[in-house]
Amino acid sequence: MGRNNRRRKNNNNNKSFKPIKKKNAICVISSNTLKALSLEKDIDLPQSKKKILNQNQNQKLKKNSKNRNKNNNNNKNNNNNINNNNNIVNRSSLNELSTLTSRAYNTNPLFVDKYSNKHDILIVGDGNLSFSLSLATQLSGNKITATCYDSEQEFKAKYPETISNLTQLKNLNSTVLFNVDATNLEESFNPNVNRFDRIIFNFPHTGVGTNTEATLTNQKLIKDFLISSCLILKKKGEVHITLRSTEFYNTWKIKTLDKETNLIFRSEEPFKPELFLGYSNCRTAGGSALQRTAPNISGSKRYIFKKRNKKSIKKKNNNINNNNK
Repeated sequence: MGRNNRRRKNNNNNKSFKPIKKKNAICVISSNTLKALSLEKDIDLPQSKKKILNQNQNQKLKKNSKNRNKNNNNNKNNNNNINNNNNIVNRSSLNELSTLTSRAYNTNPLFVDKYSNKHDILIVGDGNLSFSLSLATQLSGNKITATCYDSEQEFKAKYPETISNLTQLKNLNSTVLFNVDATNLEESFNPNVNRFDRIIFNFPHTGVGTNTEATLTNQKLIKDFLISSCLILKKKGEVHITLRSTEFYNTWKIKTLDKETNLIFRSEEPFKPELFLGYSNCRTAGGSALQRTAPNISGSKRYIFKKRNKKSIKKKNNNINNNNK
């Protein structure tokens, strides 16, 4: 009896240490626990359960990828809608602004011949302001500075038919100055503040006849203008002078008038007045409008001057000193 009792006690104690051998016991374990168990390296699940887990994971991955694609497509559609709305707003706003002035609000660079709305442009000796108005209308008005040799009263008396040019330039935010001497520009502009990319003098003339004296006075006019304009010209700026192509104007020898200046002649090219809409050339001298009617300017040429570099200035100064000796 004693031995049997001991065996029973030992059997009862060893029951808690025996592994479960029932085949259906694993079915009690939840799917989450199976996932956790599958991550454990030391535990091997039956192949059937592993297949179930892999299938579930693959299905969830596919669903997630589909959801991501849907979200991406939705985001793209939203972005497209936003862009379309912005385009509609921009178009409508541009249309509204263009009714005020189509040129002043255009952000793209505009060009008329050699001139851009990115250039700070000074026009000197623009008698009736028609050339300045043409540039201001086609480019950006606030980049244009128009000047007249006459006073404002003289301008209005001489050109009553073009007083509207002055009004339009002011409406386009252009600067208009009177009593400006092209041979003494530093008197009207501060070289430390006012600098220009383009300085234009169309058809300069002193008003004297067509003899030798007239040639000399006009040569002096051009030379003094080049000296003065250099003071308010930007480093890579250009000075443009337009002259008619006749024997009298050829006697001026404009290409050689840069010798005593810090500008140097670079090129000549045809002047195309048809590009400047509304431009009407006129004489500044003369009592009546008939006397101020300008001759034909077809075939005229534009002469372009640029700043000298340091070597060119040094060479020019040496030549002047040698001539003085």
